[in-house]
Amino acid sequence: MTESTLIQNDRQVGSFAEIGTPDTIETTLGNRILVGPHQRILLLVHLSASTSNDTVKVLAGANPPAFRGGIGDCVYTSTGGAKELYMLLETARFADDDGYIHLTFPNHVSLAGTLEAYGL
Repeated sequence: MTESTLIQNDRQVGSFAEIGTPDTIETTLGNRILVGPHQRILLLVHLSASTSNDTVKVLAGANPPAFRGGIGDCVYTSTGGAKELYMLLETARFADDDGYIHLTFPNHVSLAGTLEAYGL
């Protein structure tokens, strides 16, 4: 089995667009975002439930193509409860050589929620 794939919603400057369908967080296998033509991706994380120390991890990509991958992973550690998070992802740091950005949930007790990705 593989991670759940989240397709980024494409947004055009100066126009309205409907919000895409969120992807369910897959705590066992992880999630991945297909890298499109955008240099930056807005990631929205809607945690409907979490316990203290549940984590969301965005993995640094391989170089190439992620020439800034050496900065490392980005990890959010929850303090518990429902949370609304956002993160601006750079493909230069997080795009892996397989064409995806990978998210894992290494410490999860009751982590649940959805993800959205928007190309900027």
